[in-house]
Amino acid sequence: MIVSGAPNELQTFVHETLGVSVTSESVYLGYLMSVFIAVFCIANLIFGHAAKTKPPFRLVAIGTFVWIIAIFLSGLSKSLESFYLLLFARALSGVGEAAIQTVVPAFIDSQISSKRRSSALAIFYLGFPVGGALGFLWGSYAASSIGWVCSFSDSLLLHSPLLHSHRTGHSTWRFRSYFRHF
Repeated sequence: MIVSGAPNELQTFVHETLGVSVTSESVYLGYLMSVFIAVFCIANLIFGHAAKTKPPFRLVAIGTFVWIIAIFLSGLSKSLESFYLLLFARALSGVGEAAIQTVVPAFIDSQISSKRRSSALAIFYLGFPVGGALGFLWGSYAASSIGWVCSFSDSLLLHSPLLHSHRTGHSTWRFRSYFRHF
């Protein structure tokens, strides 16, 4: 949501990297969102099919890794002055988010008792609108105060510990123990 929360700063980035007219800048911002949605839809199908045969925790770990790479490349795009790198990073972000949104509900269904399953799914699905709103706020604030590149760097630092928990499997235990209280 950093991209959506920082349209003025990204319009400047588009103008500086591509040299397009002011009237065309919004078209390129539209490409950033469109490529995310298109790849997200295709990746949903792929991860949905893979969830039938592959361990869901591994699929989520792959998605998280791809998402973290997308965050890194998004921040790097400004330094390299490459709109197309940012566009590619948005596509990778669609892959990462699709893995999480497609696989995690099935994971919750298989790991949480039927008595607590509704609460777990409600909390999971509540994260999308709340996270989206917070992303808009953070993206807007960060872009105007520290720059949109720094907001990607901060996000990268916050998401990186997830890789360790996926690799070690510790988050499964925490996940189950958390929902014992509901």
